[in-house]
Amino acid sequence: MILTQTRWMKVLLLILLSACTIRPPDQSQATSAPVLKPRYKEGIVADGTVIDNQTGLIWLKNTNCFGELTWKRAKQSAANLAHGQCGLQDGSKPGMWRLPTIEELELIVDKRYKRPALSNAAGTAHWKEGDAFSHVQMKRYWSSSPITSDPGAIWSLNMGGGYVVITNQTDSHYMWPVRGVN
Repeated sequence: MILTQTRWMKVLLLILLSACTIRPPDQSQATSAPVLKPRYKEGIVADGTVIDNQTGLIWLKNTNCFGELTWKRAKQSAANLAHGQCGLQDGSKPGMWRLPTIEELELIVDKRYKRPALSNAAGTAHWKEGDAFSHVQMKRYWSSSPITSDPGAIWSLNMGGGYVVITNQTDSHYMWPVRGVN
């Protein structure tokens, strides 16, 4: 018996359909829509910190506590930051804070927004003063990341536009200290 092309397709379709089992969804494993965490949350009892729920990093809430500093002074100031300074009530000690890497700074940028390129605490709208950070400047923030091909240069982030910039170590910019997860 010779099968025509049309009959061959029907036979193949029947074989495929008989191999597939279609079952209704198992109601015992039904899940609800995921509950989204806000992007940022203030540290425990408004302790002067902001926790990034995406990275687990802990940021200083006051992004302009030290004003503009050279890179060397910014590194020293971050390393010496502790409880009682810049609104901190978190029990931190000198050596716990540091300048962020350029990658860490880039992670807080929200490209949907400009001036600053930062979202609110929920991650749903543009940043406003105090939500979650305070005193955000539309200027450059230091990173801890040097430019390997130029010993006098450091990566910085322009928070106004959310872009990375090469900066000379002797220039003065803002610093936004960070520390790891508790």
